[in-house]
Amino acid sequence: MSLAESRQRLPGRQISLKEFARFAFEYEAVLFALYQHAEETHSRSDLLRIAADHGGEESSASRIVERLIEYRIVEEADLQSGLYRYSQPLVELHRHLAKQGEPVSAESIEANLGALNHAVADIDLARVAGNGAKARLATDDIRRLCAEILRGVVQNHRHIQREALEIKACEGSVPLRVRYERLQHAWDRYIAPLVRMVETRGEFAGRTQDAERALAAADRDGLLSDAEEVRRTRLWLAATGVTATRAVTDCVKTVQPVLSELRADSRVVAGAALGMAAFIRFGADRSGLTSLLRHIQVREQERFRDDHARDILAGILDFKPAQPEPTPPASEAADEESDPNFVPFMQRIIASLREKGEVEDVITFVRGSHPDAPGHHVLRLYHELLGAEDDEFRVTVGGRFEYSLPGCDLSSPILALHSPTKHKDS
Repeated sequence: MSLAESRQRLPGRQISLKEFARFAFEYEAVLFALYQHAEETHSRSDLLRIAADHGGEESSASRIVERLIEYRIVEEADLQSGLYRYSQPLVELHRHLAKQGEPVSAESIEANLGALNHAVADIDLARVAGNGAKARLATDDIRRLCAEILRGVVQNHRHIQREALEIKACEGSVPLRVRYERLQHAWDRYIAPLVRMVETRGEFAGRTQDAERALAAADRDGLLSDAEEVRRTRLWLAATGVTATRAVTDCVKTVQPVLSELRADSRVVAGAALGMAAFIRFGADRSGLTSLLRHIQVREQERFRDDHARDILAGILDFKPAQPEPTPPASEAADEESDPNFVPFMQRIIASLREKGEVEDVITFVRGSHPDAPGHHVLRLYHELLGAEDDEFRVTVGGRFEYSLPGCDLSSPILALHSPTKHKDS
């Protein structure tokens, strides 16, 4: 069969799973060789060479290449270019089987969320026109988009967890700064945008709820005749919102503390390196080292005599510890991590801060605008904002102040937020 004949057969040729699986089993080495060069394009002569090298002595290289094209295992890189690339779905299948799913860009996930809005708009238009076919097509789009969004969220979650585990495993062999920058890059690129979409802007819940309402309305209008199709679509929508929330919550609880620890250690090491460089270059006095360190001396009277040491040891051996007091019951604040009211509370506060733009004392601002807010909510919000790195707000810390919150008293530095964008616009 010629190449032209293969192309002519493509549109009407239905490949069965059994036929494809038999070919993949027989020529697994050919498929793996293509996967190893998945980013490259191949001419027909390149494909013949790969087939000859990995297809076995009894197989015709030309016949293998014809099947690769016919089964769409390789696809044209550009129309009528004569160059082929290993099919992307098969690349993803290899990665899935090897449990090495690549992370998905946050822009792609956000674009799919936006496309979900378009599908909802299509359902609304179909209801106005009484067009059942259009409603069914929009329902198919919703399921496809949910599958893409879920794939991105799950793969990003697995990627950041894998990065955190590998970074902790190579603690003694990889420099601290390299480990910190690697985890920070993964967080900024794949998780931080999801945190903003889920917790701050509530996009996942809002978009999936809108789609659910539109779907239910189309079903009531009789535009969706397949009840099983409606049920599956609703399951996809529910799974999308729940999985996104769980993935983000898990990353914030497990990965963010590792990142914060690496960030703090990195700053300490950087500061120590700068101080040592200044000491080497300018000496103790000019580098300011003597003003940072207290005088250290060993006083003669602090050295123990033999009889004094024996008395101390005798006292330790004779010590009879008292029974410890019973542990007090867990307070309400112990359940703050699972408190479902915190995220809406944080969203309202962030919206208020964004509206105001400049806040010199966040806790005072929150106490004024939400006087009945629980103390542990205010504390958690304080720490969330203190550790945030967002282009929208610049965080500064001032002198210490005493606050009285519901259920607790707090002594902490004053946290101020400034919005460069707000300042520039004004």
